[in-house]
Amino acid sequence: MRSEISIPILLNEQILGTFEISSEKPNAFGLGELTYLQPIADQIGALIDRTILFERVSLDSAYIHDLLDSIESVVYTVDRGSIVREVNKAWRAHAVLQGTPELREESAVIGKRLEEIIPFSPLREELIAATGLLFEGSMREYLREFSIGTGDHARIFQLAVTPLEMNERVNGLVFTYTDITDSKRTEAEVKRRNEELLALNAIASSINRSLNPDEVLGVAAEQVGSLVQADIVLCYLPDESLEWLTLAAHRGIGETRARMVSSLPVSGSATGSVIRDRKPIFIRSNLSDDVRLSEQGRALFRELGAESLLGIPLESKDRILGALLVAFQNEHTFTDQEQRFIRLVGNQLASALENAQLYSEVQAQVRRVTLLYEIGRGLTGALDTRSVLTVVHDGLKKALEFDSFAYFAYSPKTGRLGVQFHRERENGGHVPLSPDMAGVVAALSGEPFSGNSPAGGSLLAVPVRSKGETTGIIALGREATGQFADAHLRLVASIANLMSIAIDRAGLYEDTVAKSQEIEARNKELDDFTYVVSHDLKEPLITIEGYSKIVLGDYRDLIDEEGRGYLTSIVQSGKRMKGLIDDLLTLSRLGKVSETEESLPLREVVHEVLHDIEFTLHETHATVNVPEDLPTVRYNRIQLGMVFRNLIANAIKFNRSAAPRVDIEVIRAEGGCTISVQDNGIGIERQQYDKIFVIFQRLHRTEDFRGTGAGLTIVRKIVEKHGGRIWLDSVVGEGTKFYFTIPD
Repeated sequence: MRSEISIPILLNEQILGTFEISSEKPNAFGLGELTYLQPIADQIGALIDRTILFERVSLDSAYIHDLLDSIESVVYTVDRGSIVREVNKAWRAHAVLQGTPELREESAVIGKRLEEIIPFSPLREELIAATGLLFEGSMREYLREFSIGTGDHARIFQLAVTPLEMNERVNGLVFTYTDITDSKRTEAEVKRRNEELLALNAIASSINRSLNPDEVLGVAAEQVGSLVQADIVLCYLPDESLEWLTLAAHRGIGETRARMVSSLPVSGSATGSVIRDRKPIFIRSNLSDDVRLSEQGRALFRELGAESLLGIPLESKDRILGALLVAFQNEHTFTDQEQRFIRLVGNQLASALENAQLYSEVQAQVRRVTLLYEIGRGLTGALDTRSVLTVVHDGLKKALEFDSFAYFAYSPKTGRLGVQFHRERENGGHVPLSPDMAGVVAALSGEPFSGNSPAGGSLLAVPVRSKGETTGIIALGREATGQFADAHLRLVASIANLMSIAIDRAGLYEDTVAKSQEIEARNKELDDFTYVVSHDLKEPLITIEGYSKIVLGDYRDLIDEEGRGYLTSIVQSGKRMKGLIDDLLTLSRLGKVSETEESLPLREVVHEVLHDIEFTLHETHATVNVPEDLPTVRYNRIQLGMVFRNLIANAIKFNRSAAPRVDIEVIRAEGGCTISVQDNGIGIERQQYDKIFVIFQRLHRTEDFRGTGAGLTIVRKIVEKHGGRIWLDSVVGEGTKFYFTIPD
């Protein structure tokens, strides 16, 4: 070849190759040929571009189809004419599910109109309307949830329709069905659980606001009925013996019908089996014909038209507290979720009920302790048996409902039982109580009795025991039948213990009063005898002394020295005997005569005494030192003077000093003062301290120190009579110091 022309083939400014032409002629190509051939090269480039694009689109279409088939959700596309153009494999199962198995194959559905593949009328009309808006561009996306099937087998789908745009024009729509059944059920379960928690919290908040068991049960009945939409709610509580059930709260039956089922036996009712077996009971239909129910229960539910019932035990910490019943007028399946929820409610209720019962028990215990304290305090001041029984009766009226009260005294020696105290309710009703009642007789064994009375009503009898023997019976009667509660037995038994002590104390007091009266009478007789005897003794002594003095005076010269000595001894003995009699009279009158007390300045009383013994002080050269600031005390003036006179006189008498000295001091303290009288006399040996206060006990001979030996006895009796005490300290040869107290 002699000449050649080469023209580049361009695509998007990139060289895909060259367009070449050769010729045998030299200089066969020029600018004209280039101008002619360039458009041809451009056309070749465009053809190559379309070929590459077609291959790429084919590959992308296969890829997209495979990608759609890998998606679990149903996906299909429609064109502007609402004709199905593409569908993935997930459509096959969906076509069967929606009831169009004839459309399960792609070939059967592609080319169909949209309304032909959607069998559900409401959804079909809504989609047709929505597609028009999507193609127009007035709607950017369509979302909707719809379900296929019913009940537990229903499937929920989310439908999303989005536009396919090209060059700002909607050329088609993509439909996506996503199965959201599991997520919806999870969402519903979470929502239901949340609602249950909120409901449980609401119940807990409501019932925990109160610590009154009746109020807790009442609130719970209302809350449970509202939350589970039950027509009837019943709450039963067992008695302490677990033999009877009492209707404690109800909803939906009214007060009149509530009385029909207010009390049920545990052994003959479905509710009793719930408590006895601690297991729920389910009656899903024909409730009024179920033989497990008591007769009154069937009658109640028949009147109310109830068809189904669920009963659960109320338990807390292995303790059975009661039973919760919920009934419905329609047949009810009681799903696991409902059973679980009602059990949770039951647990909440049981916990709140236990707290309320514990609080009530504590409050009752506080009331019992307070009552026992009040009765004990009242019994402390009761000094006779009738007062004791009145205090017990009045105290029990504050705590128990009863119509009759009696106390039967019992004598273990004679075996006789008799009424000692009896009270009946003032408004008329009463239960006759007599010693021959079986319950009263049974209590004689030492054990409390509670039960029905043969005379009608109920009886509680508790023994009162003293020193291991039954001494009486407390009996309470009321018109209503049925046993008194165990708490009532325990309370009355505790009161019986207090009462036993009080009756014993009252008996001792009555014996003491009788003995005191007897002693007082004998003391009076003794005082009268002492006064008469003393008076009668003094008369002959006066005669003896008088005639002895006459003989010594008138017949002195006729009697020798020895005879005069005898007569002188007779006169002195007579004087001493009169002194003893006077001291004895003074001592006896101190205990018999109640003399008036008054406020006395001590210094004034002491100076009166010193004035009376002024001659003795002068004769003995004695000195008595009295402080200036002596206090004022409350005392009997005469008796306080006797105390100081005896102590000062003894200090001077029992003193061998040439200048006897007596020092009086006062020590003030809270509650009174202590007075001391100190001397420089002969002193007293320690072993003689107690002896000197015994009447007529002398430590020295009469020849050495005159006196009768009654002075300190009189002093001690006066001091103790005024609430004080007296004692001493002494050193032989140095002196003695007496102390005595005067209370405020």
